[in-house]
Amino acid sequence: FHLSLLINSFNIDLTKINVHVDDEHTNKIQLTDDMGMIMTYPKMNTFSDLEKLETNDYDTILAITGKCIHQIYNGKDTVYDAEDVSDKEKIEFLENLTQEQFLKVQKFFTSMPRLRHEVKIKNPKTKKESNVVLEGLRSFF
Repeated sequence: FHLSLLINSFNIDLTKINVHVDDEHTNKIQLTDDMGMIMTYPKMNTFSDLEKLETNDYDTILAITGKCIHQIYNGKDTVYDAEDVSDKEKIEFLENLTQEQFLKVQKFFTSMPRLRHEVKIKNPKTKKESNVVLEGLRSFF
């Protein structure tokens, strides 16, 4: 794999790239003592579908989050599968979360596993070496 970073070019051995997993990451989000959600990771088409929406950032965040809900549970016996709930209902559910609860949901996204690789590059002008961290899909594709 060949990558150009500003004016530097270098090769990366793709077999050396690792997936970084946060130790505190979980897809189960406990919102109250009895209620919570099971999340799923966003798919590539989730982002392409959302590009077509004419919404502000808040609406986009809610739409992405809603598409990542796998289940909502309330107690041991009541479980709602996301496929049985409309997108509008999921967004309404998310809009009714407290700020503290929504931060728990946000932590799911910020701690998701991600591609991560560190490379050493040399500035062609100063000859100084620096470490550059490539992280997330945008750095690699």
